[in-house]
Amino acid sequence: MPHHRFDDYILAPLYINFLIGLLSINNSTTTILLANLVLNFLQLFLLYKISKQLLAQKNWARLAVILYVCYLTNLGLVLLNLTELAFGVLSLASFHFYLRTQKRDAGLAGAFLALAIGVRPFGWALLLAYLSIYLCHGTRCQAQHARMMSLLLGFSLTIAAMGFTTKSYFGDFIFTSTTGTSNLLMGANEFANGAYNKKVFEPGNPGFIPEGESKTYIQKGELWMQEAKYWIQTHPLSWLRLLPLKLLHLFGRDDWAVNTLTHSNDWSLYHLGKIILQTKGVSGFLAGESLGFKLGFAALQIIHHIYYFGMLALLLHQLYFLLKHKHKEELGKFAVIYLSALYGIGINLMTVGDPRYKYPYMIFGIMTLPPAIARWRASLKK
Repeated sequence: MPHHRFDDYILAPLYINFLIGLLSINNSTTTILLANLVLNFLQLFLLYKISKQLLAQKNWARLAVILYVCYLTNLGLVLLNLTELAFGVLSLASFHFYLRTQKRDAGLAGAFLALAIGVRPFGWALLLAYLSIYLCHGTRCQAQHARMMSLLLGFSLTIAAMGFTTKSYFGDFIFTSTTGTSNLLMGANEFANGAYNKKVFEPGNPGFIPEGESKTYIQKGELWMQEAKYWIQTHPLSWLRLLPLKLLHLFGRDDWAVNTLTHSNDWSLYHLGKIILQTKGVSGFLAGESLGFKLGFAALQIIHHIYYFGMLALLLHQLYFLLKHKHKEELGKFAVIYLSALYGIGINLMTVGDPRYKYPYMIFGIMTLPPAIARWRASLKK
């Protein structure tokens, strides 16, 4: 609506309109729950289909399904109202059509990629991966020219359709979130700690805009961009020192969705760690909760994080192994997965690190794990 021009930013326009459509049919949280279940099954189905395309053995695709099901973040997401599942379905659909050989499929890959960007800007990382592979290998092949042109045409037409539709109702050509400048400022200010931290927007701080100032989201974004650029230019070493912290906040824990399984959203591991450091003890650990709740919470977190860190270690080892032994065939198959993660992490390092932001990397990464597990099992039998 036009009055939203004075919001701080525009958030996930495609996803918001998707929710509006759903809730207009049945205005209930159950509607969102059912939509999340459908999206989760669609994401799993696409992961299975892509795994069959990528992997040499059929049972490896089934193993990818098992890895997905055992990753409890996927279960916790069903109870939340976030963009991750919609983005995952659209980006996986894009990758699925990208792997097929027809020009029509390439156009669909571009269209689904544009829709994914309409949900989350991280879709740009996937586009950069497609373009990088084309520039490295496709420029020598006439067929690849046609496929890339078809992909970009499907992408551009879908972006135009979303943008002009928004413009007709809103007045501005908007097709994706405009949160980039606020995230950039959160990662570039004197209070920054590498995490998603809104202190910079509090009164008296560089990002604060008084309510009386009727600035549009565009004007606010320009102001925040200016403040972030100034701080980076005047404190380049401080900004660089934040990069490891951003990686730590990105990959150091994975409790952002599983907490919903115990209805404990207020007790993230980050929050608990701060309490323990401040009180120098565990007396504040889940204060007010029963012993049974504490034991259940601890068991869930331990089991999930053992699985998460095991999967993360295997992902890194798999990449190291392929690079060390120059497995060009497997590296070629997984190039989109690795490059999109690389570009996505680059975006995270420029802005902030948050446990949520790694979810697409983990889902795409699952498809690279079955060969690594097969090699590991074969080595144990020797």
